[in-house]
Amino acid sequence: MDEAKSGAAAKGAQEHHCIACGRAFSCGLDAGTGKCWCMDEPTRIAMPTTPDAECYCPECLEARLPPAAA
Repeated sequence: MDEAKSGAAAKGAQEHHCIACGRAFSCGLDAGTGKCWCMDEPTRIAMPTTPDAECYCPECLEARLPPAAA
């Protein structure tokens, strides 16, 4: 897992907690990068666009995504 997805919050970013498992992760929107790691996921569900959104951690999000279209 890359640093953007790790439990260690990015510099200046608020630590978020997954709404499914409670694991800590960081959001690039909080860090002022203009995007979050979740925005790099294939568009299979609507993604949050604000840093205060309730989110899933990378592992829980992946588990909930429908299979990518072939």
